[in-house]
Order: sequence, then structure tokens, then C-alpha cells
Amino acid sequence: MNSQCKNEQNSFTLYPNPANQKLHIVYAKNLNEYKIVLYNSVQEIVFESDEKLESIDLANLISGIYFLKINEQVSMLAVEH
Repeated sequence: MNSQCKNEQNSFTLYPNPANQKLHIVYAKNLNEYKIVLYNSVQEIVFESDEKLESIDLANLISGIYFLKINEQVSMLAVEH
């Protein structure tokens, strides 16, 4: 299963969702900037990067619901261990 975030400005797909050890990001187009922030369910930042990443290591996160924000677009994902 995957999670998609699409609008006129940005488009990306996350897989797998739910994720276990690693989350993969597929971009539909190249962006000028990459601001990636992963929040937990109480909006605490658990990961952030200013680089274009194709995957994020989730091994150190506890199971739960997270929100991945790339620039201004947000997608929800579940982490299950």
C-alpha cells in the first residue's frame, strides 16, 4: 500500500504504508528545494532534512501514526514494528 500527496505544486508517493524499517519516497517531479520533516502524533519533530531523500530509516521510531511534510505538503503514515 502507498500514500500519495498530489496537488498543482508538488507530488510525491510514500511506500510502504504502513512502514516498518524504511520509508521510500518517490517524487513526481524535481523541486527547487527540499524541506522534509517527520512529526509524531503530538507534532514533535522526530526527523528533518534539507536534502532530497529517497528513503528514511524508521527503525528507531516507536509504532504509531506520523506525518511527513515535504515543503508544504503533508501525508500521513503508520509505523508498525
